[in-house]
Amino acid sequence: MKIETLIERLSAERSFPLDGAVYEQIRQWKAWWRGMYPPFHRFQELDSRGGLAQRQLYSLRMAKKICEDWAGLLLNERTCVTAAHPASSLFLQGENGEGGILESCRFWQRVNALVEAAFCTGTGAVLLRLKGMRVLEGRLQPDPGTRLELQYIDAQGILPLSVENGEITEAAFCSERLLMGKRLLCAELHTLGAEGYCIENRCFEEKDGMLRETALPPGIAARLETGSRLPLFAIIRPNTVSTLESSGLGESVFAQAIDALKGVDLAFNNFCRDFQLGGKKVFYRRSLLADAPDGGLLAPDDICQQLFVAVGESMPDEPPLIQEHNPALRVQENIDGLQAQLDYLSFRCGLGARYYRFDSGKLVTATEYAGERQELMRNAAKHCLTLRRALSAAFRMLLWAGREACGLDTDPETPLSIRFDDSIITDRESERQRDRADVAAGLMLPYEYRMKWYGETEAAARARMEETI
Repeated sequence: MKIETLIERLSAERSFPLDGAVYEQIRQWKAWWRGMYPPFHRFQELDSRGGLAQRQLYSLRMAKKICEDWAGLLLNERTCVTAAHPASSLFLQGENGEGGILESCRFWQRVNALVEAAFCTGTGAVLLRLKGMRVLEGRLQPDPGTRLELQYIDAQGILPLSVENGEITEAAFCSERLLMGKRLLCAELHTLGAEGYCIENRCFEEKDGMLRETALPPGIAARLETGSRLPLFAIIRPNTVSTLESSGLGESVFAQAIDALKGVDLAFNNFCRDFQLGGKKVFYRRSLLADAPDGGLLAPDDICQQLFVAVGESMPDEPPLIQEHNPALRVQENIDGLQAQLDYLSFRCGLGARYYRFDSGKLVTATEYAGERQELMRNAAKHCLTLRRALSAAFRMLLWAGREACGLDTDPETPLSIRFDDSIITDRESERQRDRADVAAGLMLPYEYRMKWYGETEAAARARMEETI
């Protein structure tokens, strides 16, 4: 709530028409992602004394699972980037593709978590941080001692200020920091002027229930004229059209599947409750119960009683002294119902109708698997379009900072090639075998093969081929 309070304050200062319903919707998406949306998951039942007992629905927490799976499908260890400019490629990922600034910033690990957050809240942002930078009269000066860092923020901390053709061009990014035991709310405003982007930093702390502006922590510039037309932030969103009438913010990947999420949790709750209530029930005739000293009743099992005296004679139409009731667990019915709800959910979230299957012992061929994954393949390719653009923007702002802030020979305009793990879309091994056959037949050059399958630049691939001759 504190970050939203800061967003409201910034919006009021700039007379920006803030739609509070959008951030309320984001809060609901996050509640589903955590697996606890109180208006649905909490309910009341009558207890044995006629009072109200608070209950909580069992939850499978599928909203988080959906976002985790999309993040894992789109970004994993097979994702890589290649820059045509050798010095830029070395700066980004080192000599072996596993170092460079991306490794020092733990980029792939943290951006994967951001994709999960963005698919939950609808939007995520990667921000560039310059530590130990040299500023002269508000302008950045190259300094080899400058350190580059990245920050990742979800939609709850993003206030779009300007939007063009659905793209955020100016924004305020709000986050919470802990500094020497003091919690600060920080706002970073990126605005575009005639000479490029300007970054303004402000800090607030809560006093007496109010936000009061305070001095910036050491090392943070109040204002920085970057002189760059290139934004120093990158926006990640699912590639879906948002139904929210908002400015620039996207929509959660499960926004249109809330009823399906409810269906899954209702089915799972019924499954768990059947086991909870399915224990054996034993009913005793009153004549078998003894009076307890406190005025209650004692069943034979409570006092380990084994010998009894029958009272009266049993009549044909009378029930036996002891009756058992064994409730049906309805295991298969619950499994079928839960599986149906999972099918509806995965279908509505773009993963295909049979993505979550728990059929044991069922083997399918590669052709059958690909046929069942047609919808997943199409949607994965669609999301990769926007993700490729966001990653490219993040890499280019790093290359810009390498040149302008660190004084290195990097080129933010160099062509970039971003490769995703498309094994879910294509049969990678079959494609690789075809390329090998093309090399053998002279239809593909060996260095082209290395560029495609090893992510090497043309110069590196050619040099490698010369070494092996």
